[in-house]
Amino acid sequence: RELLQEYARIPHIEKPGLLHSLILGRAAHATIKDTFPTFIRFLKWWDPVNLQKDDFERFTPEGGDKPMDCRVELAIRAIHKASEAEKDTALLLWAAEFMAQHYEKYPDQEWFSYYYGQLLVRTGDLPNARKLIIPIVRRKQNEFWSWHALAGTCSQEEQDVTFSCLCRSLLCRVQDESYLVKVHEEMGILLMARGLMNAAKNEIEKVVKIRTSKGWKISPQIVTLQREPGYGEIVANHSNRELYETHAGLAEALIFDGLPDAICVVRQINREKGVTVLALSKDDVCLLHHDRFPAAKSLKPGDVIAVKNRKDEVNHKIYALAFTATDKEPSSDFYRRFKGPLDMRPGQPFGFVTDNAVRVFIPPDLINAGNLVTRSTVSGTAIFSFDRSKEKYGWRAASVCMAH
Repeated sequence: RELLQEYARIPHIEKPGLLHSLILGRAAHATIKDTFPTFIRFLKWWDPVNLQKDDFERFTPEGGDKPMDCRVELAIRAIHKASEAEKDTALLLWAAEFMAQHYEKYPDQEWFSYYYGQLLVRTGDLPNARKLIIPIVRRKQNEFWSWHALAGTCSQEEQDVTFSCLCRSLLCRVQDESYLVKVHEEMGILLMARGLMNAAKNEIEKVVKIRTSKGWKISPQIVTLQREPGYGEIVANHSNRELYETHAGLAEALIFDGLPDAICVVRQINREKGVTVLALSKDDVCLLHHDRFPAAKSLKPGDVIAVKNRKDEVNHKIYALAFTATDKEPSSDFYRRFKGPLDMRPGQPFGFVTDNAVRVFIPPDLINAGNLVTRSTVSGTAIFSFDRSKEKYGWRAASVCMAH
C-alpha cells in the first residue's frame, strides 16, 4: 500500500505507460492477497482509459509452461475481492461498468460471469445478476454458497424464493458448520418474520453456538431477536431438516427453468466407479455420478430418462444437472427396440438378433444375466454407437430379456 501511495505522489506520471501498467498489476495482486482493500478507488484514479494492448494479453514467464493472467484479468479478480467491503454505491456501479466491458473477453474464465453477477447484486440489478449466477448454481449444486448467492438475487417481493434458496443451501454438506453461519442467520430472521418461532429459534441457537465457539461477535439483529418478549419460552425445533426438504423445490425449479429436456437412454452402470453412463446421441454421452445423483443407482441399462444438461464448450463435455422419468422415446437415430431369435455360434459368448434387417449385437454380460440360449426369441433396446474395436458404428443391446 505504501508503494502505491508513493507512486500516486509522483508529479509527472507517464500515462499510458509501462510503469503505469505495472503498478496496476501490482495493485491487483495486492488486493487479491487481501492487502489492498481500496482497489476500486485506485482503479478509478488509475483510469482505464490508460489501458494498453499489452494489458489485455496474457504472458508466459521465462521457463514457464502456463500463461499468466493479464492485467485486465487481474483487475477483474481484484474488483471482485474489493467489492465485498466497498460501501460506495457509485463506485460499485462504476466498477460494474468496467467489468461489463471486459469480462466476456476471457470466455475460459468460468468465474468471471459469477463475479459480475455478484457485483450486480451489490448495485441492485437483481434480474441480470440472477441470469449470470444461475449457470454457476447449476454447476455447483452441492455447494451451499451457490444457493446462498442465488438467494441474494431475490427482491423483497420474492420472499418465498429466498426462503427456498436458503433451505436448499442448508441441505448441502460442509466440512465445518461454521461455513453456514450467515445462512443460518438469514434463515432465522426470515423464519421469525414468518411466525415460525420454533424453527427460527433452532437457527438462532445454531448461530449463537457457532459464533461463540469461534469467538465471533453476535450480530445486533440476532441480539434483538433474542430480546423479543416471549423468546425465552419458545421451544426450538430439534431439527429443521424436514422444513428444508419440504421447501427446497422452488429453488431447484428456478435454476432449471427454460432448459430443454434431452431424452436419453441408460447405456451402462458402473457400480465400482459409482457412475451411470447415459447416451444422448450416437456420439454424445454424459455421466450421472452416484454421489451427486443417488437415485441413479436404481436405474437399469435401457431405461429412458429426461435429463437437464449443460455443455462445456471449452472442454467439449456434457454435464447432467437433473433427471426425471419420462414416457418419451429417444431419437430413432440412436435408439430402437428390437425383437427376434438370438443367434449364437458355438463357443462364442455373445450373439446377434436381426430385426427388420437391422443386426443388433448382444454382449456376453446381457446373455449371462438373462440366461439366454441360442434360437430363443428375445426382445430389448439397443443403442447405435461407435465400436472402437471395429472402428465403425453399430447397434448394441442396452437391455434384453426373453420375449413374451
